[in-house]
Amino acid sequence: MDFEKVKTILASSLKMDTKQTDANSRVSKLMHQLYQLLEKENMEWMIHSETKKVVRYVIDALAPEQFKSVVKKDLEKESNKPLLKDVVAFMVASQLHGIYSLGTDSRSAKQGLEPADQARREQG
Repeated sequence: MDFEKVKTILASSLKMDTKQTDANSRVSKLMHQLYQLLEKENMEWMIHSETKKVVRYVIDALAPEQFKSVVKKDLEKESNKPLLKDVVAFMVASQLHGIYSLGTDSRSAKQGLEPADQARREQG
């Protein structure tokens, strides 16, 4: 298992498309890129087995820089630590965070929910 090879590939190829104006589209496209790159290297199993590494690779690909720094800061909160162990929940929380930070939806702010709590609610 060559994690360094995957890290290098993802660092150079996995980038969030900031031309997309919709937060859901940005995150969905990023996830699609991630799956394609991992599948190409026959390492798609990392999504389930190496979740912390995958989440960190995705964080590194977030853009713009302001959004990335907000997501990193939020992940330092104790209530959001479980997101490092669940790629899907992290991606849902990132979508929600992107929506809320763009001011297009204020449900989370009104309800006083952390992104992890909101992601769990959205998943059911």
